[in-house]
Amino acid sequence: MEAALSQFREFQLVNIDPEQLRDVIAGGNLEQTILDSGASGSVGLSHWSTDGIQINQGRYSFPVVARGQFPLGQICLGMVRKMRIPNWINGYEVTRDHLQLYAEDAEILYRAGPEVTWFAVVLDRHSLQAAAQSLLGHSLRFPHSGVANLVPDPYLLSCLEQTIKRSIRELGNDVGTASRWRTSVLSACVEAIASADPRFSWEMSQRARYRAEVIARADRFMRANLGGRFTSEQLCRWVGMSERSLQLHFKEALGMSPKQWLHRLALNQARRFLTKHAPESGLVTSVALDCGFEHFGRFAKSYRELFGESPSQTVGRRVALG
Repeated sequence: MEAALSQFREFQLVNIDPEQLRDVIAGGNLEQTILDSGASGSVGLSHWSTDGIQINQGRYSFPVVARGQFPLGQICLGMVRKMRIPNWINGYEVTRDHLQLYAEDAEILYRAGPEVTWFAVVLDRHSLQAAAQSLLGHSLRFPHSGVANLVPDPYLLSCLEQTIKRSIRELGNDVGTASRWRTSVLSACVEAIASADPRFSWEMSQRARYRAEVIARADRFMRANLGGRFTSEQLCRWVGMSERSLQLHFKEALGMSPKQWLHRLALNQARRFLTKHAPESGLVTSVALDCGFEHFGRFAKSYRELFGESPSQTVGRRVALG
């Protein structure tokens, strides 16, 4: 029996907590770190799924970093179709010309710039290869692990985008057309992948893989020591490179220094704590200290600048919601 679902949600930043963004791809687990916003930031999300294929669209007005996995056992095709600056995904700087293919259970580290629109198609390998056999007469070649950054024919990439947009729009009004749109989306995916420039390797290049691993190692160290103190020398020793080289890698990947990234991680962690823990006397001060902030006034100022409200307002809003 075929099942279909279409929904659209819009959030104002003042009500967005990092945990709310984990399910930007339905069934996935993508931790999102908000980098900058102001009180007017917003997120728009669309999800549609039917018979083993899922289509997702996201629109962010503010920059974020997404880290985690897509739905287990599924492959994903992703593309960023509107952006003010190039995005960064697993070691690659990506533009509108690129299509990312994430093999089953691939890890992702994605920096999205401000005013970005992305699409993601999640499906199983068998469905994609069956569509390829029907359309091309042969299977597609793509990796069984990791991420491939592809450069398809621009026209076919545009066709895939338009097919996805129409499917989300029309299926929201008539789920009875789900089977037809499933076939159209699969065919558009096959054609885009098959047209990819053969000069680009299916596997991540050695340089892209190295860049992604450097950032991932530094990020893991920071998260493990978020509430404590460590020096830049300790971080560099853990990662295994000079401070200057690490600074350059962070600027390239996340658009900021390691110190600035640590600051964003701590603020996002504080927001998670404030929205999860039961409100009690001294909660804000305790959370600030646990996340490594020793000066409460600076913490409150930075928190408001990033999330558009004070820490106490976050707690108060939770109390009001019960």
